[in-house]
Amino acid sequence: MAITMNVKQGGNGNFSEGWHKVTVKSARYGQLDNGAKYIDVFFNDYPDSFNMRMYAKTSKAGEEFAIANLFRFANAGIMEVADGANHGDKVVKIDDTATNLVEKTFWIYLYKNEEGYSRVLQRIAPDEFEGTLDTFTENDVNYWKERAEKYFAEWVKPNIGSTVAEKTDDVPF
Repeated sequence: MAITMNVKQGGNGNFSEGWHKVTVKSARYGQLDNGAKYIDVFFNDYPDSFNMRMYAKTSKAGEEFAIANLFRFANAGIMEVADGANHGDKVVKIDDTATNLVEKTFWIYLYKNEEGYSRVLQRIAPDEFEGTLDTFTENDVNYWKERAEKYFAEWVKPNIGSTVAEKTDDVPF
């Protein structure tokens, strides 16, 4: 008797908790039934079943900032940079087409959920680079990593395993 089996290939990613430098393989936008918009980002060296879902978040001033910071920290889609109204501020125009993230690198923080599966924190850190908008040094990268770790410790970790985790800032519903 013959047996047919599908063996998934690809994905040699490291799923240990902590920071991992990744390169984007693909990205695509989506929207939940409740209207919440998000972008799914997939990484080289990880299986297609593993991704980071980042939900759009809007400031009180009406500007989307979560996905915009993803593009900023990936140095992706930066089209125009101009001086802002306040000294030192910048106004940036970003082409947020999902394919602009492909082949871009940044740091993700992995943690284990209540079932022991690895998840990607929605807060990322840039890799070191010099661009038209930002220059990120090793110190800058460490600063953003520390901010993400603080967010994880205060808002995500205490809610792992509870239904409250579904209602944190990480998931907008």
